[in-house]
Amino acid sequence: MKFPYPQSREVEADLIASVKAFPRYGILKDGVIKQAMGLEPLAAPPVKNLVCAHILPSGDGLAYTKDRTVYRITDGDITRLRRFNTLEASSPFFVEMQAGARTDLLLAGDKTSVLLRNGTCGFASGFPPSACAAVRCGRVFAADSETGFILRWSGMDDILNWQKGIAGSGYYYADPAGGKITRLFDFGGEIVALRERGITCFSVGGTPESFRVSRELVMTGKILPATAAVAGGGLYFCCGDDVLRFSNGKAEKLDCGLFGDASNFSFGSAAYGRYYLLKALSKKLGYNVVYVYDVLLQTGYVLETDALCMYENGDDFIIDAYLQAYRFAKHDGYEVEFGEFDFGVRKRKLLTELIIDCDGETAVTVSSGSGTCKFKTEGSKKLGIRGGKFSLSVSGTGDIRALKLKAEVRK
Repeated sequence: MKFPYPQSREVEADLIASVKAFPRYGILKDGVIKQAMGLEPLAAPPVKNLVCAHILPSGDGLAYTKDRTVYRITDGDITRLRRFNTLEASSPFFVEMQAGARTDLLLAGDKTSVLLRNGTCGFASGFPPSACAAVRCGRVFAADSETGFILRWSGMDDILNWQKGIAGSGYYYADPAGGKITRLFDFGGEIVALRERGITCFSVGGTPESFRVSRELVMTGKILPATAAVAGGGLYFCCGDDVLRFSNGKAEKLDCGLFGDASNFSFGSAAYGRYYLLKALSKKLGYNVVYVYDVLLQTGYVLETDALCMYENGDDFIIDAYLQAYRFAKHDGYEVEFGEFDFGVRKRKLLTELIIDCDGETAVTVSSGSGTCKFKTEGSKKLGIRGGKFSLSVSGTGDIRALKLKAEVRK
């Protein structure tokens, strides 16, 4: 007696089109996987207990550590710090201001501040106690640390010029509805104030200048000020459980599915004017990583390091971790995981073929839940893996332009 062979049909999955992709050190954009910026280890160790640092183009700078010590930086070498003094600064921040040929750098503390001017450090008791500050049109704009609602602006062309007058310093008392002012940015031709639950924009214009509120937004969630940074025409920050982008008067959720993996947001920064970097806890991995959003390509990926501090050092952007310091630079190699997929069919299937269009060999790992197959390939490879659900990851250095899996499933 002859039994008919069970009929089957072929199904196909285009993995590059998957919304579940989880890239490390690589980007997936416009149907292509390629290398991205990553971590280049530095010979020098990370700066011990560093809280923040700011280095001017001249190589002069200031650093602040967890033991409340202020250090002088010279020649752009942050590994050779010269102790200046101690400073009480629960939320330290820097103010850089150009005054003619001179560039001043101020590190703000709770009651007094440190000023680096003409290569000399000194205490700047004339700077008002402030929660944050920004510079625009030759003036310093600072939110007072006592109430959080008063926005002060200095007189012209000097960080320490707080003399009142028609063309001198002044202040504005913000509407309490948005909460206290927590960060200030010179952004979009205005002073933009991030607040506890909103955004207030101040326009500056006229001779003498006039200052007015141009727009106000009230948010439903709480804004995390440490996550805010300006990159590529957008002001990025975390609010509640979301990463937002503020631009053209609107705050919108960042359209990047990768940030759905992020939780317990820590702090953010911008690198090279193009990248927004955010330290947060990865739900998938279970530990802290740095999420990178490429503003130009509008896509994101992950750097596997638990960053303690991020700062610019001349032409470089430095990420300090616990035992290693890194330069944010072109990375050699990437890995992309595609999560579980079942071809839209619950029945058991037989994986028959992997098709990959790539530059050079690519390492591929395919798992059926009960078994795992690892191999290197380019072009196509015949498979014979059975299962109901599968997961796949790829790693390599060259571009991947196509990545498809074929399977047979009984009708």
